[in-house]
Amino acid sequence: MLERALPKVNAHELAGATLILGCFGGMDTFSDLIIGKRYENGEPLKYQNLNARLMHLRTRTFEAARRIAARQVW
Repeated sequence: MLERALPKVNAHELAGATLILGCFGGMDTFSDLIIGKRYENGEPLKYQNLNARLMHLRTRTFEAARRIAARQVW
């Protein structure tokens, strides 16, 4: 979904922001993604850092898409 949305965002199409917002919320969505499971037990700090970075980027992506959809930017 994000791959489909990015060209639309780059082309300043509102549909891109709408597609991105559709990736959030509900079960089994981008909001629930956890990465680096292989590090969870052996390198817990790496696991935590990876997911903290993902959470930061995910939040920034959501906020940007929300501002675009609300026509607060562009």
